[in-house]
Amino acid sequence: MLGDMGMARPGPGDDAQTVVRACRSPGAPLVLLLVVVGLAVLAGCRDILTEPAPAGPASLALTMMMPEGDPAGSTEGVAARTGPAATPGAAFDRADRIRIQLRGTRGTRVDLDQEFQSEGALTRIRLELDLSEDEEMAIAVDLRFQGRPLFEAEGTARMTPGESTEAQLTLMGVVDRIQVSEEPILIFALGDEVALSGQGVFASGQAVPGAVPTWESMNLQVARIVGGNRVEAVSNGEAQVLARVGSLVESIFVRVEQRVATVELEPALLELNVLEMATLTVRLRDSNGNPISPGPPVQWWTTSDPGVARVDGNGRVQAMAPGSAEVGALVEGVTGTAAVVVRELAPPEIVTHLLPDGRVGESYNATLEATGGETPYTWSLDSGSLPAGLTLSPAGAISGTPTADGTFTFTVRVTGANELSDTRQFTLVIDPAPEPPTISTSSLPEGMVGESYGATMEASGGSTPYSWSLASGSLPAGLSLSTGGVISGTPTTAGSRTFTVRVTGANDLSSTRQFTLQISAPPPTGADLGVGFGDEQFSLIPAGTFQMGSESGMSGERPVHSVTLTRSFYMQRTPVTQGQWREIMGGSPSACGDTCPVATVSWNEAQEFIQRLNQRYPGRNYRLPTEAEWEYAARAGTTGDYGGTGVLDDMGWYSGNSGGEAHPVALKQPNAWDLYDMHGNVWEWVQDWFRTYSVEAQTDPTGPVNGTQKVLRGGSHASGADSARSAYRFLLAPTIRSGIVGFRLARTP
Repeated sequence: MLGDMGMARPGPGDDAQTVVRACRSPGAPLVLLLVVVGLAVLAGCRDILTEPAPAGPASLALTMMMPEGDPAGSTEGVAARTGPAATPGAAFDRADRIRIQLRGTRGTRVDLDQEFQSEGALTRIRLELDLSEDEEMAIAVDLRFQGRPLFEAEGTARMTPGESTEAQLTLMGVVDRIQVSEEPILIFALGDEVALSGQGVFASGQAVPGAVPTWESMNLQVARIVGGNRVEAVSNGEAQVLARVGSLVESIFVRVEQRVATVELEPALLELNVLEMATLTVRLRDSNGNPISPGPPVQWWTTSDPGVARVDGNGRVQAMAPGSAEVGALVEGVTGTAAVVVRELAPPEIVTHLLPDGRVGESYNATLEATGGETPYTWSLDSGSLPAGLTLSPAGAISGTPTADGTFTFTVRVTGANELSDTRQFTLVIDPAPEPPTISTSSLPEGMVGESYGATMEASGGSTPYSWSLASGSLPAGLSLSTGGVISGTPTTAGSRTFTVRVTGANDLSSTRQFTLQISAPPPTGADLGVGFGDEQFSLIPAGTFQMGSESGMSGERPVHSVTLTRSFYMQRTPVTQGQWREIMGGSPSACGDTCPVATVSWNEAQEFIQRLNQRYPGRNYRLPTEAEWEYAARAGTTGDYGGTGVLDDMGWYSGNSGGEAHPVALKQPNAWDLYDMHGNVWEWVQDWFRTYSVEAQTDPTGPVNGTQKVLRGGSHASGADSARSAYRFLLAPTIRSGIVGFRLARTP
């Protein structure tokens, strides 16, 4: 196409000039042609810039395209994106100046800035330059209107001496400003949405394709943007909304003013008596049902029948005569109504005819009833007097506790809200107070530990049914008293308990009686214990929490601290006997007899015994108890110095009752968990190394990992009563034997 233009190159001696002409054909790409000629004039084009040209024969042809292939002057396909006003071709026609800049990588610079006019059929720009070698050119072109940019394009091209290079650049429209509505947007109901309209335009006024603004509300409490280009009313007021295209910002204002669409009167049904007055409340709502507050005032009030109901300018309704009417309120041309019903005046009627009898000392309650008239009712004593101790409430309840017997006559009045009333006479009989019940049971049968116990208390007189309870003291452990007067359960601890029982009649009168209940220990079962290693030799100790130590004991027992054992475990019911030792070890280190506790055993020897026992009975997990497990089991739920009955002579052998020698196991009473000889007979090794206590709560403690002395518990037949306490601690090296030291087994389930 360059050859078809008939261009001439400058000859020797000519004053070389760079001549720029710009033309376009409708519907064709815009092409700017720069030509180096010797003052040549090309037909059909207009000179727009001349300047001295270099002496080299390299040429560059530039072709400018609209975005997305849309040629200058064409609006086809643009309207679908930005509307009919998006006409980049029309904007191109308004361009009045062009600027072209070339920047070469080897220092070549060309700057063209000239008036511009689109006309004729020529659609290219060609530039010839003298170059000594290849050079990469950066190209920048912009078209302007009245000094402001319309289109811009950038690109690169590589020019070679003696060759022609073509480059195609895309013209991009430049948004000069954002066009929005100058009038504020009015919205009359909360929740309504209005579409926002805006467009980025060229400096020449035409719409820039695709230059659609984004929107932002500056007062979200009044209006917010939804769906990208709609504004939604949130509350009454004014909000500035910003339109943004690139760095350009324009604003419009949105004003939310709720308009009345519905007028509601509350209550919708007003029931009145003649001459009674009430005020209606006006509720205003917009077209979306949102309340309007504060709203405009009521323009006027109306009534359909002034003879039945009148209404003043404040919505206060006065009932004039029986009947019905409709009251209306007009606000901003919208009317709301309420129905008014005026009732006939009538007194209430007492419908209660008889009152139930009462009794001295017993709670009394009777409610009077009426019908008709106008509620709420008010009750009062018209004449006479109520029985002493009773009162009549304004709600019609006769209540209280009579204090004197007799027959009482009085008249009651009920008054309706319309001040009309009715009266009725009543007679109320109050009977004398009854006698309290008397407990006829004089003594209770003895019980035995481990055997089911049952005894039924008897009473006479008073009013039935009776209710039994414990007035003071406590029953033996394992027994309870039911409200029906039955003492039952299975005693777990021997001894006697003194307590007081109360029987209460239906009239709340009561009497008490003191009883002493003796619980005997079961016959000794030592012949069954201390022989073999079966399950009958062990008690299952439940998991639990207890206070370990004693504040009144030795320093090693302090401070008292909370210990929680999270797992149940088995504890041997007796110390290991000489017979059990002989069965595993083949001999006995002491000579009291097979049912006596084994003694003269070191901690290390006890561990050897346990190892052999576990080898004979694999899976049964025999071991020594931890120190915490031992004290927890010894206490068996008690908090005193000794478990079981709490009396040491009942529970174990010590220097005060042993005669200075060991005794067969299980001759004394067991504690609540069926453990024998936890106090006295022989000291018992536990698993733990000795350490001092701390005040912090412990969970499943096992003692320190190492030490020099092991802990013993329980005292012995040669020790004093203090050593046999549940909290007492003794310690020895694990290698030492003693004729008063043995041990007891534990098992992990």
